Amino acid sequence: MSEPAICRRLQSSAAGLAIMGEVPGADVMVDGGAGTGIFSRQLGALLPVEITITGIESSASMRAQAVAETTDNTCLEFSDGVAEALPFIAAAARAVVAATAAYWFARPAFYAEAHRILVPGCAAKPLDAKRGGCR
Repeated sequence: MSEPAICRRLQSSAAGLAIMGEVPGADVMVDGGAGTGIFSRQLGALLPVEITITGIESSASMRAQAVAETTDNTCLEFSDGVAEALPFIAAAARAVVAATAAYWFARPAFYAEAHRILVPGCAAKPLDAKRGGCR
């Protein structure tokens, strides 16, 4: 499968998580380890505008680049934080995703945090993207 085809499958899979069913009071999708916001912006293009995508990134310079490159999408925001301690209250998100950054997470802590912030019945999904892909 070509890299663009792999990227489209990853984007569709993540977007599908966010739009499955009604989730009262949870209009947030979290992108853990958002980096420069590439995957967050791609998801933003696929999701209804009612769903806010919050990219969580610990690097100030990467977060600043994500904000600078996100000029035309009001459903995106970027916040300081780490995947192992997501800055959300319990049951706040309809979906949690992580692309390439998931390789560097302490995964048990990330999964526990994803479970904590997800509305019951919603899903977390680490996505396996080839390094440097999905641009």
